[in-house]
Order: sequence, then C-alpha cells, then structure tokens
Amino acid sequence: HILAQGADMFAKEHNDEAPLAAEVATLFFVIHDGDVGKVAEADVDWQVEALNRAFLGTGIAFIKAQTVYRDHPQWYSAADGAVLDAMHAELTPPALTKEHLCVVIKDLRDDSGAHLQGSASFPPTEPQATDGVYLDQALLAARNSVPLVHEVAHWLGLTHSTPPACGQDLSLDPGLGSPPLPLGAG
Repeated sequence: HILAQGADMFAKEHNDEAPLAAEVATLFFVIHDGDVGKVAEADVDWQVEALNRAFLGTGIAFIKAQTVYRDHPQWYSAADGAVLDAMHAELTPPALTKEHLCVVIKDLRDDSGAHLQGSASFPPTEPQATDGVYLDQALLAARNSVPLVHEVAHWLGLTHSTPPACGQDLSLDPGLGSPPLPLGAG
C-alpha cells in the first residue's frame, strides 16, 4: 500500500527507525481574525477522523494532541513568505515538529491573492522553519478532507506520480513504480 510506504518514510525521519505502526501526535493551529476563520473544534475532529480513514491499513494513525486558537489578524490573512516563516517559527519550533505533525489552519493564499487549499513541507534532512502542513480554513467547514490527506502524504514524503502541480493531479506515489493513489477515492 502506497501510504504504508509513506508511513515508513515518516518513521525513519521522526523516530530514527521504522516501526510496524506509528502514531503521529498532531497539533492544529487555527489562526483567525476575531470570529472570521475561527473553525469549530468539531470540524477539526472530523478532519482527524477522515485522515485516519484515509490511512487505514497503513500502520499509521493520527492522534489529535491539541487545537490551539490564535487570534492574529496579520497572520490570518498573510501571504508574504517572511510573515508566514515568522508565524511558523513562533508556533512550531524544530523541537516541536520533531515530535508532532503541525497543521496550520488559516486563510491560505498565494502571493497573488488566489486561494490555496493547502501546502506541505517534504521530510527535511535538517530542521526547517516550515515543517508541517498548511490548510485553508474554508475546507474545514465544508468537510473537505482531500487536501489534508493530500498534503499529509507530501509531508510523509510521497510525491506526485505525474508532473502536474498540486490541484491538477490528486494522485501520489513514492516514486517506486507503484500505481498512484487516487486520494479522492474512499
């Protein structure tokens, strides 16, 4: 199973050896502007359940460690890389990302102002400022889990099976000749 290969890659990077099963403590950081973007805890819980359904049978499970709400208007709407790096460095220092998957939920846009569904770092060889997953807050209320599953697969080390950019192809594989995983299925 392709996601199981990603689980082994995660375990090697984060636990120094590949166990048969791994539990990933997951921290959710909800960045909001007053009531705007302040997603419900039940929507975060639903995403964790959907993530675990997607990874069922892989030997990896996601455990919600905590949801942290931060009322920070500048961070909520930021698209500038320097602001995002500063936000992520404050929320998720390398010691924290070594032990947790950190998911930052906010109004997610690129430099041109266009909405993004999500983004993720690939497993780093060294600690980096942006280790984790970013997810657009609008997806949580819509109960859309595909972007979170897709970005977590990237975070685990899986890459696209074809050259198109994210959003054009929701299939991932670890580049080992396996058939791509259709993340929108089941």
